[in-house]
Amino acid sequence: MRIAGIIAEYDPFTNGHAFHLEQTLREGRADFVVAVMSGDFTQRGRAACLDKWTRSRLAVENGVDLVLELPFCYAASGAETFARGAVSILEGLGVVDAIGFGSESGDADELQFLANFLRNEPDEYKRAIKRHLDMGVSFPKAREMAVNETLGMDAGRMLKSPNNILAIEYLKYVVSMTPVTVKRESPYGAEDLPAEGGFASASAVRNAVRSGRIEAARSFVPENVYEALLAAYSSGGRAAAMDSRYFDLVRTAVLRTSAEELSDIEGAVEGIENKMKKELRMHADLEAYASSLKSKRFTRTAIDRLLLHSLIGMTKDDAAGAEPYARVLAMSPGGEKILAQAREVSSIPVVTNINKYANLPQTSRFDVLAGDIYSILTAADMYENSDHVRRPFRIAY
Repeated sequence: MRIAGIIAEYDPFTNGHAFHLEQTLREGRADFVVAVMSGDFTQRGRAACLDKWTRSRLAVENGVDLVLELPFCYAASGAETFARGAVSILEGLGVVDAIGFGSESGDADELQFLANFLRNEPDEYKRAIKRHLDMGVSFPKAREMAVNETLGMDAGRMLKSPNNILAIEYLKYVVSMTPVTVKRESPYGAEDLPAEGGFASASAVRNAVRSGRIEAARSFVPENVYEALLAAYSSGGRAAAMDSRYFDLVRTAVLRTSAEELSDIEGAVEGIENKMKKELRMHADLEAYASSLKSKRFTRTAIDRLLLHSLIGMTKDDAAGAEPYARVLAMSPGGEKILAQAREVSSIPVVTNINKYANLPQTSRFDVLAGDIYSILTAADMYENSDHVRRPFRIAY
């Protein structure tokens, strides 16, 4: 059997994700698909709109065969770490033949060229990016400028688009899998739902749901996803107060943590820990607090990730010591076939019950903690939703 891999957040699963899944199966000539999916917190440094158990179930119900959790240390990180962790899981399984990803470019050869360039990082490029960083430019912009200067062309334009960036990072770490890129049919991160149908970005769907316009998002997601969102966000839904609860937890974490300890948190640089302490009492909500911490070097997303890491307590040493493992969240009968094959050849732990696996990476504790915190945010039962209690979802056809 031929297996394709996908790296996703499914926050939430949209019709665009269903299209990408279909295209990956076709272009990758695959029989089954395994998805490595972010857990309860995403690369944006924010809580996912639905918990990981619900999102993995919905993914399997909509055609994914096996859903594995991308550990927190990778999932709530920048593009390079996110990609390295996710690809290492797919490669580590030892059974995945192709990797499918979306891109604004849609040109696998062009993406591979830049991936090779950035993997090798010529000295001229290193000097250029250091010069721009020293001038106070953010890392994404500094990298784009350094690529243009070094290659002598407008290659840096590829680094303006989020999915191109992730695609390039994936390709830097792919060893044995055949790349399959699907051109995006909707703008990544578009904030508003399309006026005339088509595909909507997950960001637009999230915005509609969180602003009380769940019905408006209905035509852009599968029906079971709509039903899950309705249950979570309609009047009285548990997720409705998630953002305010999150800010309360973040404030508590920053208050109880010394500036010295904050300086050791993953993502903390340039004395940001002092500003985090100083600004904390001056703002009544997360938006205002996070905005006060922004600078030319610190993007809003970087701030959101830093605040999340502070809440979780993940240090720079923790992040540096992260190791991949395959934590199963949901599967179809096809997924069970993938698991059976992977268990014979996988170079990483394949885990369906964390209580029965003694050699989990130390950083797996952050995955458990993230799940507990998500339960607090959504007022869910902490015992029933604990990683020590929940078992992978299995669908029977």
